[in-house]
Amino acid sequence: MSGLESYGSGQKTTWRGWQWNRIVERLPEFASRSGFNVKRMNNQDRSVCREKTVLYLCGPDDVDYSHAERLGFSRHNMIAVDIEKDNIAKARKGGAIGVAERFESVIYHWPADWHIDVIVADLCGGITRSSMSVVQSAISCQASSECTVVSFNLMRGRDPECNTLREKIPEEKHRGRLLCIKMMTLLFRDQQPSEGVASFMTSCHEWMQPAFCSYKGSRNVMDSMVCRLPLYACSTFKEKYSTLYRVWREDAMRHRGINENEQNVKNKLKALRAVRTMAIHKKYGSV
Repeated sequence: MSGLESYGSGQKTTWRGWQWNRIVERLPEFASRSGFNVKRMNNQDRSVCREKTVLYLCGPDDVDYSHAERLGFSRHNMIAVDIEKDNIAKARKGGAIGVAERFESVIYHWPADWHIDVIVADLCGGITRSSMSVVQSAISCQASSECTVVSFNLMRGRDPECNTLREKIPEEKHRGRLLCIKMMTLLFRDQQPSEGVASFMTSCHEWMQPAFCSYKGSRNVMDSMVCRLPLYACSTFKEKYSTLYRVWREDAMRHRGINENEQNVKNKLKALRAVRTMAIHKKYGSV
């Protein structure tokens, strides 16, 4: 999966600023702080962002980092991912630490002892099997939690896989809102509706704090959502529903071939971690 190709759009630049502001607001250190305003961040606030690990689709121009940098995110903690080797090579020339691999594979195989704080996926399609494999990997991987903040930018249309859901909510076209509904209902998709399920889904929605945005791209409408992962992404639920999470992972693997080159991906991530460690040592003199 490659990041969405960039283009000269003032709307997209404005959207990126919106996206990163919403991401920061949902980090656990700020989400519970009354009156927090991202526009009035101080150096201490930026130091919080500096320690956060971010996985993002870099695309051909790696434009996300400049927006993240002004909020304090560190280059050595922002991991560029793209299936296109040329995009990663270009990002590395700009100082990025990155890996050329499928985004969902990187998330799926990410080391369990290295928590993923933020996932940014600027995609080139709607709610497809491909985009849902990223969602399933993000929720079920051992390195994420209910405090992980995710951002999805989706193209409106070109997603027949979403037709069933859209038929149930014909008035809703926004792919971010539809994705939010799918994320809330994934855990209970095979269960009969009940008061307990409805109550938990309401709690999930309140916890996720979803924010939505739309803008007109060069040819299509783009819909975005920034939120925290649902409550059932926490370790307690992953243990309780271990069989269900295994089914999700296997489903993602079957569709995207995530385990076809499992050892190769793990080796790439080990090498990436070593490069990051050396970069930190070079900059700060210690690890």
